[in-house]
Amino acid sequence: MRNPVKRGSVALATALCLFLALATPASANTVALTITGGSLTAAGNTFSLGGTVGTPPCTEKPDNLQAEFLGNANAGTIRLFGPSAPPTPVPAAWSSMFQLGTPPTGQWYQADFFILNQTVPQFNYTLTAAGPPTWTYNVASIAPNHLILQVRINRIATDDCVKDDLACIVNVRMSLTGTLTSTTALNTFTPGGITVSGASVGNMTVASCSAPFASWAGQPASVTGLTLA
Repeated sequence: MRNPVKRGSVALATALCLFLALATPASANTVALTITGGSLTAAGNTFSLGGTVGTPPCTEKPDNLQAEFLGNANAGTIRLFGPSAPPTPVPAAWSSMFQLGTPPTGQWYQADFFILNQTVPQFNYTLTAAGPPTWTYNVASIAPNHLILQVRINRIATDDCVKDDLACIVNVRMSLTGTLTSTTALNTFTPGGITVSGASVGNMTVASCSAPFASWAGQPASVTGLTLA
């Protein structure tokens, strides 16, 4: 006498094995990135993100930004991260120096950028054109948190280049979209570039601020052409 239960169990087990064999498991790849271009507009002021405008009095800090690509050649997620966020903020994910006032007499500042939601992916990627030689993807930040940045702004002491005179702490949540190019298919990102632009979701919050940064509270922010390579 046949045992239909046993035969069904064998069929189910066989189908499950085939499904697992055909499925492409997601894998992660981590790479170091450098901010090479872009600008941030906050409360009507525009600042370079990928290089200092003018001649700063001190050497800029190195970038410590990394990206984790999780997925396959068609789709996946991107997680941007750096060292631990404040209250243990050294070193920053990346830094930029800027000058307020009429150059060359205005005060110099250093903005240290930290990613507050760095433990989860902040972007989705989807394939739009397959290589070789170049793979192109659309990227879009993931709602509702998108990319949450904290910017710690310090005055730069021009006599000794000490950068520990806190002028303001700014928090902003950015909704970003853009493109990614790579000379290999993801998740193995190789030199190409990621360029995104977007606007704040809600407005900036500030803390421990002196003039002129205290007036930034509740103001919108935008990012244009932020390029990572």
